[in-house]
Parts: sequence; C-alpha cells; structure tokens
Amino acid sequence: GSLRSNISGGSQLTSNSVLDHQSRYFAASGGTPVFDSLDEPLTPNVTETYSGQWNEDRRSGYGVAERSDGLRYEGEWYNNKKDGFGVTYHPDGSKEEGRYKENILVQSLSKRNKLYLLRHSKLKESLEEAVRKAKEAAKEAQEKSAEVAHQRAQSARSVATSSEAKAEEARRLSEQARTIAREFASDFIQMGRFFYDLTHIGSKST
Repeated sequence: GSLRSNISGGSQLTSNSVLDHQSRYFAASGGTPVFDSLDEPLTPNVTETYSGQWNEDRRSGYGVAERSDGLRYEGEWYNNKKDGFGVTYHPDGSKEEGRYKENILVQSLSKRNKLYLLRHSKLKESLEEAVRKAKEAAKEAQEKSAEVAHQRAQSARSVATSSEAKAEEARRLSEQARTIAREFASDFIQMGRFFYDLTHIGSKST
C-alpha cells in the first residue's frame, strides 16, 4: 500500500550532519501510536531503526529503515520520506521496488513489467545503485556510532586514571610536607590528618 510519512515522534539525533548515528522511533505504551516514515502506526511492541544519511535532522540521502515486525526499506530519502529509488520489504515476504515520490511508488519494477524493463534497463540500474548506497550509508552510520561510543569510553577511562594519579600525587606531597615539618618541629601535627584519624578511630570503636 501507500507509505505516507507523518512523523510525530522524536529523533535521538539533533545535529545537522549528513551521516550520523542511528535513530529510533517508538510508541509509548498505552498511548496514541506514533506514525513515522514507513507509514504504518507503531504499536508499543514495535520499534523502528534508521541508519543512513541526514540533513537538517531529517532523513535525506541514502539509508535503511527497519522495523522489529519485519517491515524494511532500503533506498533514497528526502525530507523524511521515501523519495527516489528503493525497495520496500513487507513482513509477509513480498516486496515493492522502483522509484518513489514522497512515499508513493510512481514507477514500479515488477514481474508484470518485463517488457517495459527491457526497454528501460536504466531503472533497474538506478534501483540497484540506490540500494547499494543505502546499505553503505547505513553501515557507515553504524560504524560511526560505534566509534563515538568507543571514544567516549576511552575519554571516561582517561579522566578516571588522571584523577587517581592526581590524588596519589597529592598524598605523596602531603607525606613529604609532614616529614619536612617534623624535622623542624618534632611535635608537629597536621590538623587535617589528625581529624581524619580521630574520626575514623571513633567510627571503628562504635
């Protein structure tokens, strides 16, 4: 059937990048189903994932949208709609392929059009190229998402290691300061350390 687009959900992505992370649309449990770029309303148990190209926070370029119920589209997008060459795979195993205009299949590539295809092989070539680029864009977006996650994890570990090193250096300098102070005043007591020991001794006795 037709695949109109009426997005009322939100995207995890807020940048204007052309290639970026995956986006997931969902319906809130018990609420009104969310309509998205694959047209069918999402139920609380169905999610959709998009990987591909973006522009102005909208699906534009090449990409792959896939739902947990089996509905899938690979091809060209414009302004959050299927626009250009692509293939839609339905949960029942059927598919429609050809050229879309604002989610409407305007030029079909089907078995009943064999003679038409012989005269218009360009359509088949364009379709195959669009699907190939959509898969490449999806793969690149997924790899970039994984790379960003890895970089963030590395940064967090680096900050933690740096904090531990600074704390250890502070303890070392404090010990040196106490040693030097005692050389000049044998009865020197570092008040911070004194209260720390007093507090911990008191807590242990209780």
